[in-house]
Amino acid sequence: MNDKTLDQYLRKLSLREKELKEAKKENCSIEKLKNEREKAAFDMDFSRFEKGKVHPNFVIFPHVRFVPVPMHSHNYVELFYMYSGSVRQTIQGKEILLTEGQIGLIDTGVSHSIGDTGENDIMINILMTKDFLTVPFLSRFSDSSVISGFFANAINTAASHNNYIIFCSENSRRIHLYFRELLCEYFSPGAGFRQILENLMALIFLELLNVYERDESVKTERSAALIFPVLRYIEANYVTCTLKSTASFFNLNPNYLSTLLKEHTGKTYRQIVTNEKLVHAAYLLQNTTLPVYEIANSIGYENLSFFFEKFQKEYGMTPKEYRDQQVSFGESRTIL
Repeated sequence: MNDKTLDQYLRKLSLREKELKEAKKENCSIEKLKNEREKAAFDMDFSRFEKGKVHPNFVIFPHVRFVPVPMHSHNYVELFYMYSGSVRQTIQGKEILLTEGQIGLIDTGVSHSIGDTGENDIMINILMTKDFLTVPFLSRFSDSSVISGFFANAINTAASHNNYIIFCSENSRRIHLYFRELLCEYFSPGAGFRQILENLMALIFLELLNVYERDESVKTERSAALIFPVLRYIEANYVTCTLKSTASFFNLNPNYLSTLLKEHTGKTYRQIVTNEKLVHAAYLLQNTTLPVYEIANSIGYENLSFFFEKFQKEYGMTPKEYRDQQVSFGESRTIL
C-alpha cells in the first residue's frame, strides 16, 4: 500500500456508510437514526476487534461517517487523527472543532460525543489498551513530559480520569508522514509489522511532544506580547476601565485576561488599576496644590476614607504627610 492507495481506501464508502448516506437523503425515521447512533457507539468498543486484529494492544480504524456518536466513555486510551475534513466533538462538556491534521488524545473514562460527519470528513481512531503503555514504551519519553504524564495517569487506577489534549499538529510535516506510514503498515502489514507499528507510534508521540511544546511557546510569546498593550490601556483608562471593559477592548475572555496579568505581573487586575490610581495621586500631590478630595475624585475615588486607606497602605503615610514630605524634600534640594 502506498499514499495513493491508502487515500483511496480511506475515502471509499463502506456498505454501512452507503446505507447511512442514503438514509439521510431519504430522511429516515428518528428511531432508526437513534439505533444507528447507538450502533456507532458500539463500534467504538475495543472488544469488537478481538478477532483478527493486527496488534494485540491497539486497533486502528476509520470513524464511521454520516452518523453522530452519542456521549460515551471507554476503559482504554483513544487517539483520533483528522485525516481529512473536520468534525465537532464535545469532550467533558466542552465543544471542540477538530480540523484536518489535528490530533486528540482522550484518557480512559472521559465522556465525549462526536458530531455528524460528511463524506470528506475522515477521522482515524486508535484505541490503546493499558497493556500497550508498558514501561519500555513509556521510557522513550521524558518523565516530565506531557505525554508520559498523560499515560501515567491513564494506567493509574487510583487517579481521576478527566484528561484530554488537543494537538494543533496541522502544520507538522512529520505527523502526516508518520501517520501515512502507520496506516499503510496497519492496513497492509509486511514482515516485522508489529515492531514497525510500535516504533511508528512512538515516533508519532515524540513528534506530538514537539508540537505541544511549540504551541505552548507560541502561546507564551503571544501572551507576553499582549501584556504591554493591556498595561498601557489601563494606564490611560484607569479611572473608568473595568476588567470586563478591558477584556472586551482586546477581544479576550475576562477570566483569561485576569490569569494572564497575574502570570506576567504577579498582580491581579484590581491591584494594577489601584496602583495606577495611587501613582497618579502621588504625582498630583507632589506637583499641584489641588485639595486632597479633588485628587481623590479625579482618580476615581468618591469615598475619601477609602482613598486615605489605600494611599496609606501603599506609601506608609497620609496624602498630606506625603505632600509635606515632598515639599520639604524639594526645599532641601533648592538650598543645596
